[in-house]
Amino acid sequence: NTDARHSCDKLFPMLSINFKLILSLILFSSCTIVVRSQDSCISDPTTPNCVNYQYSGTAADIQSMCSGSMGNMPGCTLSTLCSSDQTYAQSQYCNQFAILKTVCGDMGMMLPCKNYRSMCQTNGSVIQQCQVETLPIPTSVAAADQITSICDAMSMPTCSQCNARMTCDLLTVYSDLCLSMPMMTDCKDWNDYCTLVPDWPLCSSEHPDSTAPPQMRMYFHTGIYDYILFESWIPRSNLGYAGSWFAIVLISIVYEALKSFRVIWEKRLDAARRNRDSLESRHKTFTSRKDHVGVFVRDDIPRGLLRMFENGLSLIIMLVAMTFNVGLFLAILVGTFIGAIAFGRIIAKYNTIEYSFGETAPDASCH
Repeated sequence: NTDARHSCDKLFPMLSINFKLILSLILFSSCTIVVRSQDSCISDPTTPNCVNYQYSGTAADIQSMCSGSMGNMPGCTLSTLCSSDQTYAQSQYCNQFAILKTVCGDMGMMLPCKNYRSMCQTNGSVIQQCQVETLPIPTSVAAADQITSICDAMSMPTCSQCNARMTCDLLTVYSDLCLSMPMMTDCKDWNDYCTLVPDWPLCSSEHPDSTAPPQMRMYFHTGIYDYILFESWIPRSNLGYAGSWFAIVLISIVYEALKSFRVIWEKRLDAARRNRDSLESRHKTFTSRKDHVGVFVRDDIPRGLLRMFENGLSLIIMLVAMTFNVGLFLAILVGTFIGAIAFGRIIAKYNTIEYSFGETAPDASCH
């Protein structure tokens, strides 16, 4: 009995070791079968069990495609945009396989697209992942052709970002051009994809992440994103727009003040001229050439300078109005209103009153 017990004690550890070994072999075989099954979906995507297959190399293939000299492809720009903000990442068009489909649809013969071609371009493929919807952005060739066509038709500052070999961010440049001139025929693709994602930086010049110049809109419109007089004066936030609004109000007030000052100035010059003419006629004297030069330097030059500044401000106000921005247009009206209230009484006091026969009303000081 004792010998039997010792024999059993030796046998059970051996059985335990063998059981573990067999279990490990079973698990390894199962994993091998799964891996081979997955590999078979790449090589033969027509088998029924590949319907729900999910390709695991998507991110690596995108990285391989976009990290080299082909990083300016529209699909790579889309990939960067999707990874830059969690808001965009939630979009169906930022699905990793959708981006791979976009990139490989552009440059499908590149090596990182080999698996994609096998899975999705094989006749009879049943892999549902290949049916993912993509954003209809143009290919690299199409985007380059459209950029060239737009810039040939109308030279814009954005055109300088691309050289003759089109080594630039094609999708961003194309979108920026179409944001400036959306009605151009070459912007059809832009209109198509911006209908789907209108709030993305590619489609809205007022988006904080957008690099596009303000859109040229020759009609009254709202919004904060417009050129104001200078290329660098572009409000990009509500605070910046508020500051610009008050600056336009101030310019309009200064214009009204300048007009009032000119009226007073010319009124006083006219009074001084009448006094000189009265003295000359009373004493029968004549103004010398030296006195004429003095009058020119003292009166005429300042009058011309004052009128020049006044006209300059009026043209500045006109150019602001030509932005067709409703808010800025109201700023001009508000500034004119405040200036008229503040300085209108002065103009009324010193302005010349014309009678029906062109006579000038006598000054109250003469009575």
